[in-house]
Amino acid sequence: MRSLVLNSASVSGLSVDRRALTPWLRETVSGMSQLVRGRVARPELLMRRGIHEIRCLPECSLFDIAMDLRRSGSRDEYEFMLTIAARARWTDDIDAAALDRLLSCQQRGLPGPDGEPLMLCVVMGGISVGFPSNALWDTDRLNIRFEELLPNGTIEPGTENIDNLTRCAHARAIAERHRSWLRSCSSAAELWQRRGEVFPNLLFGPGVEADLVKLGGELAGVARKLSKLNTVAEAWKDTGGGAPGWETVVTRESASTRNDPKLMKARCFDSAHGGKATFEWHARFGSGGRIHLRFGARTQEREIEIGYIGPHLPL
Repeated sequence: MRSLVLNSASVSGLSVDRRALTPWLRETVSGMSQLVRGRVARPELLMRRGIHEIRCLPECSLFDIAMDLRRSGSRDEYEFMLTIAARARWTDDIDAAALDRLLSCQQRGLPGPDGEPLMLCVVMGGISVGFPSNALWDTDRLNIRFEELLPNGTIEPGTENIDNLTRCAHARAIAERHRSWLRSCSSAAELWQRRGEVFPNLLFGPGVEADLVKLGGELAGVARKLSKLNTVAEAWKDTGGGAPGWETVVTRESASTRNDPKLMKARCFDSAHGGKATFEWHARFGSGGRIHLRFGARTQEREIEIGYIGPHLPL
């Protein structure tokens, strides 16, 4: 699932009546809640500063506006906002390559800290959220123009579209784009390239890239199944336990297969951690297709790794 990122430029240093901010926040929170319930976004809001530090107006912070929301009777929205804000972090979990790219890019028009949240959305495939305080932000899609410092020292201009949410209607549009992409999934290369964005809770062995290329018309079905496994993997990190709580059928190989060295060798694939590993558990797709996986809870980072996607392996 994707990250929600607070567009600080849309919520701070405003010149509006304070009474306008409560309905704005209600719309934004409702939209974020829709995306979280729809498994499009994680229940956390990435922010450069804490909710008490973001000054919407000289006399009030974003937390003060959340309190206005509670006083207006929108208690559920108030609690949701404080919950996802309490889980806020910035770039703690971003991988080194993405962080390097973030630091090498500068958004045109909003240089420095104000543009950084939008660039984070570009780098991570995140969803920008904020207030419709300017016509620029009152849309479900933003075109981000930026300059990137390349490793060879040259500066290259770039432009990318990111999803943006300031109203409930924007959430519906974003969710539909997300579902549409999962349904179509016409390109194995695109699915592999965006695996970290679309399936952030799954690991993939290096051989899976070639497997995806061979799928042909079954790619969309595999994407939907991977989406379910991704949801399971995320829930497992929160609930704990020795095994995931499967929400789709996942079974182990039969005892006769496990006791046959030749058959088990056919279920060994390259691992994302290096070397070979045995992937004896599997989920089903299409007509006889299998997604072979393994899972482990030896560390706090409970993980599900995909090792093979393709036709039924030999029995």
